[in-house]
Amino acid sequence: YDNVRLGLNARLDTMQAAILIEKLKIYPDEFQQRQQVADLYQSHLKQLQADLPPGTLEVQRIPPGCQSAWAQFVIRTPNRDALAEDTKRAAIPTAIYYRTPAHRLHACRNLPAQVELPVSEKVADEILALPFHPYLDDETQTRIVDVIRTSLVRQSPKPTVLPSLPKNG
Repeated sequence: YDNVRLGLNARLDTMQAAILIEKLKIYPDEFQQRQQVADLYQSHLKQLQADLPPGTLEVQRIPPGCQSAWAQFVIRTPNRDALAEDTKRAAIPTAIYYRTPAHRLHACRNLPAQVELPVSEKVADEILALPFHPYLDDETQTRIVDVIRTSLVRQSPKPTVLPSLPKNG
Protein backbone atom coordinates (compact mmCIF):
# COMPACT_ATOMS: atom_id res chain seq x y z
CA TYR A 1 0.00 0.00 0.00
CA ASP A 2 1.02 3.61 -0.38
CA ASN A 3 -1.01 6.46 1.06
CA VAL A 4 -1.13 9.26 -1.48
CA ARG A 5 -2.57 11.91 0.84
CA LEU A 6 -2.78 12.52 4.56
CA GLY A 7 -6.23 12.19 6.07
CA LEU A 8 -8.70 9.97 7.87
CA ASN A 9 -10.94 7.11 6.88
CA ALA A 10 -13.69 7.55 9.44
CA ARG A 11 -16.82 6.37 7.70
CA LEU A 12 -19.24 3.96 9.37
CA ASP A 13 -22.41 3.00 7.57
CA THR A 14 -25.63 1.84 9.24
CA MET A 15 -25.00 -1.87 8.59
CA GLN A 16 -21.51 -1.72 10.10
CA ALA A 17 -22.88 0.17 13.11
CA ALA A 18 -25.60 -2.46 13.68
CA ILE A 19 -23.06 -5.29 13.57
CA LEU A 20 -20.64 -3.48 15.87
CA ILE A 21 -23.35 -2.73 18.44
CA GLU A 22 -24.02 -6.47 18.70
CA LYS A 23 -20.31 -7.29 18.73
CA LEU A 24 -19.77 -4.94 21.69
CA LYS A 25 -21.79 -7.37 23.82
CA ILE A 26 -19.12 -10.06 23.44
CA TYR A 27 -16.13 -7.70 23.38
CA PRO A 28 -14.97 -8.39 26.96
CA ASP A 29 -14.99 -12.15 26.30
CA GLU A 30 -13.20 -11.75 22.97
CA PHE A 31 -10.64 -9.45 24.59
CA GLN A 32 -9.89 -12.14 27.17
CA GLN A 33 -9.73 -14.85 24.47
CA ARG A 34 -7.34 -12.72 22.41
CA GLN A 35 -5.09 -12.38 25.44
CA GLN A 36 -5.09 -16.17 25.91
CA VAL A 37 -4.15 -16.68 22.25
CA ALA A 38 -1.36 -14.09 22.60
CA ASP A 39 -0.13 -15.73 25.83
CA LEU A 40 0.17 -19.11 24.12
CA TYR A 41 2.01 -17.62 21.13
CA GLN A 42 4.37 -15.80 23.49
CA SER A 43 5.04 -18.93 25.52
CA HIS A 44 5.83 -21.07 22.46
CA LEU A 45 7.76 -18.37 20.61
CA LYS A 46 9.87 -17.28 23.60
CA GLN A 47 10.99 -20.90 24.00
CA LEU A 48 11.81 -21.03 20.30
CA GLN A 49 13.64 -17.69 20.57
CA ALA A 50 15.81 -19.15 23.35
CA ASP A 51 16.71 -22.13 21.15
CA LEU A 52 17.79 -20.01 18.16
CA PRO A 53 20.91 -17.92 17.60
CA PRO A 54 20.52 -14.35 18.97
CA GLY A 55 18.82 -11.98 16.55
CA THR A 56 16.98 -14.75 14.65
CA LEU A 57 13.56 -14.10 16.18
CA GLU A 58 12.03 -11.26 18.17
CA VAL A 59 8.67 -11.81 19.84
CA GLN A 60 6.12 -9.04 20.26
CA ARG A 61 5.86 -7.88 23.87
CA ILE A 62 3.66 -5.52 25.82
CA PRO A 63 5.24 -3.45 28.61
CA PRO A 64 4.27 -4.39 32.18
CA GLY A 65 1.11 -2.64 33.34
CA CYS A 66 -0.17 -2.23 29.77
CA GLN A 67 -2.74 -4.17 27.76
CA SER A 68 -3.17 -4.79 24.05
CA ALA A 69 -6.31 -5.45 22.04
CA TRP A 70 -4.08 -7.67 19.87
CA ALA A 71 -5.27 -6.46 16.48
CA GLN A 72 -2.27 -8.42 15.12
CA PHE A 73 0.42 -10.66 16.57
CA VAL A 74 3.71 -9.73 14.93
CA ILE A 75 7.15 -11.30 15.05
CA ARG A 76 10.44 -9.99 13.67
CA THR A 77 13.08 -11.96 11.86
CA PRO A 78 15.77 -11.01 9.37
CA ASN A 79 14.58 -14.11 7.48
CA ARG A 80 11.05 -12.72 7.09
CA ASP A 81 10.59 -13.32 3.35
CA ALA A 82 11.81 -16.93 3.50
CA LEU A 83 9.63 -17.55 6.57
CA ALA A 84 6.61 -16.05 4.77
CA GLU A 85 7.23 -18.42 1.84
CA ASP A 86 7.51 -21.41 4.18
CA THR A 87 4.28 -20.52 5.98
CA LYS A 88 2.53 -20.03 2.64
CA ARG A 89 3.66 -23.49 1.49
CA ALA A 90 2.24 -24.88 4.75
CA ALA A 91 -1.11 -23.11 4.08
CA ILE A 92 -0.61 -20.75 7.01
CA PRO A 93 -1.84 -17.23 6.17
CA THR A 94 0.61 -14.59 7.33
CA ALA A 95 0.67 -10.91 6.41
CA ILE A 96 3.05 -8.01 6.05
CA TYR A 97 0.90 -5.04 6.96
CA TYR A 98 3.47 -2.24 6.89
CA ARG A 99 6.07 -2.92 4.19
CA THR A 100 6.75 0.80 3.83
CA PRO A 101 7.59 2.85 6.92
CA ALA A 102 5.34 5.90 7.36
CA HIS A 103 8.11 8.41 6.59
CA ARG A 104 8.59 6.76 3.15
CA LEU A 105 4.93 6.93 2.10
CA HIS A 106 3.99 9.08 -0.89
CA ALA A 107 1.80 11.25 1.35
CA CYS A 108 4.85 12.29 3.38
CA ARG A 109 7.12 13.26 0.49
CA ASN A 110 6.48 17.00 0.93
CA LEU A 111 6.92 17.17 4.67
CA PRO A 112 9.55 19.70 5.69
CA ALA A 113 12.06 17.21 7.06
CA GLN A 114 12.99 14.22 4.96
CA VAL A 115 14.65 12.01 7.52
CA GLU A 116 16.45 8.73 7.65
CA LEU A 117 14.92 6.37 10.19
CA PRO A 118 17.02 3.22 9.95
CA VAL A 119 15.26 1.39 12.80
CA SER A 120 11.84 1.96 11.20
CA GLU A 121 13.18 0.78 7.87
CA LYS A 122 14.74 -2.34 9.41
CA VAL A 123 11.52 -3.19 11.25
CA ALA A 124 9.50 -2.78 8.04
CA ASP A 125 11.80 -5.33 6.39
CA GLU A 126 11.51 -7.86 9.22
CA ILE A 127 7.94 -7.91 10.56
CA LEU A 128 5.49 -10.69 9.85
CA ALA A 129 1.97 -10.92 11.28
CA LEU A 130 0.85 -14.39 12.28
CA PRO A 131 -2.71 -15.70 12.08
CA PHE A 132 -4.58 -14.20 15.00
CA HIS A 133 -8.17 -14.16 16.20
CA PRO A 134 -9.92 -14.97 19.49
CA TYR A 135 -10.98 -18.43 18.31
CA LEU A 136 -7.53 -19.69 17.29
CA ASP A 137 -7.18 -23.09 18.97
CA ASP A 138 -4.07 -24.44 20.71
CA GLU A 139 -3.48 -27.18 18.13
CA THR A 140 -3.43 -24.68 15.26
CA GLN A 141 -1.09 -22.36 17.14
CA THR A 142 1.25 -25.24 17.90
CA ARG A 143 1.31 -26.18 14.20
CA ILE A 144 2.05 -22.56 13.24
CA VAL A 145 4.95 -22.38 15.70
CA ASP A 146 6.27 -25.75 14.48
CA VAL A 147 6.39 -24.41 10.91
CA ILE A 148 8.15 -21.25 12.14
CA ARG A 149 10.63 -23.39 14.11
CA THR A 150 11.42 -25.61 11.11
CA SER A 151 11.87 -22.59 8.84
CA LEU A 152 14.07 -20.56 11.18
CA VAL A 153 16.22 -23.52 12.23
CA ARG A 154 16.78 -24.36 8.55
CA GLN A 155 17.77 -20.74 7.82
CA SER A 156 19.99 -20.28 10.90
CA PRO A 157 23.72 -20.25 10.36
CA LYS A 158 25.24 -23.59 11.26
CA PRO A 159 28.01 -23.55 13.86
CA THR A 160 31.44 -24.06 12.44
CA VAL A 161 32.92 -27.41 13.43
CA LEU A 162 36.67 -27.23 13.66
CA PRO A 163 38.68 -30.31 12.75
CA SER A 164 40.24 -32.22 15.61
CA LEU A 165 43.89 -31.53 16.26
CA PRO A 166 46.25 -34.46 15.83
CA LYS A 167 47.19 -36.14 19.10
CA ASN A 168 50.79 -35.96 20.21
CA GLY A 169 52.81 -39.13 20.38
